[in-house]
Formats: sequence, C-alpha cells, structure tokens
Amino acid sequence: MSLWKIVLKNIAQRKLSSTLTAASVGLGVAVVIAVLALRTQAREGFGQSAFGYELVVGPKISALQLVLNTVYHMETSPGNIPWSRYRELADHKAVSAAIPVSVGDSYRGARIVGTTGAFFDAFNYGMEGRPFRFDPLRL
Repeated sequence: MSLWKIVLKNIAQRKLSSTLTAASVGLGVAVVIAVLALRTQAREGFGQSAFGYELVVGPKISALQLVLNTVYHMETSPGNIPWSRYRELADHKAVSAAIPVSVGDSYRGARIVGTTGAFFDAFNYGMEGRPFRFDPLRL
C-alpha cells in the first residue's frame, strides 16, 4: 500500500477532525495575511501623511499628542499658540514657510481643519474635501 493511499484512508476515517484541522490552518493563514496587509497599509498611510513636516510648534503639551493632532489629525486639540507668536516664527529669516493648523470638531465623521491656503499648496497628498470660502453675506 502506498503512502498516499494510507493518508487518504486516514483522512476518510476522520472526516470531521480532518475538516476542522484544514479549516483551522486556512483561517490561521488568512489571519497572518490580513495582519501583514494591514501593517503595510498602516506604514504607507502614516509615511505619506507625515511627508513635508520639518518642525511642529505648539503649546506646552505632550509632543506625541501635538504630532498626532497636527500631522495625523488624531486625538483632541491641544490648544493653540498666540497669533503673535505664530507671526514671530513665520517672519523669522530661517523659516521658509509657516502654516497655521487648528484641528477641531468634526462634520459627518470628517475632521475640520482650520488653516490657510498655503497648506493646500504645500501638501498635495490625497486629501479629501476642499477649501471653504466664508461668505458673511450668505448667513
């Protein structure tokens, strides 16, 4: 009797346990592939959105919270620095571009980001939405 016939006969005698074992192995492989795919997508997503930032300036809080809020638009807003301090930094001769960013509330699940038009010129990475124009006459 060949080895393959012995294997097939053993599988046929233990149909339920063989089926459960095959399903478990398949599920395990699927989970590993899903985790690897998610890890790759997360790295690419975080890498793309952090592109272009050389320095983030904000109030005296946790540096992690400041970066998560400013760069990735996550976490709660840590507050703002005074506008005079922003102008002082923007006017410094070593600063080529300074873009104010304030992340606040959300609308239909999308974060509202307050900034200037320079933000859209400096960062062209897959953002959804559009700049909005305030028209006080339409209130």
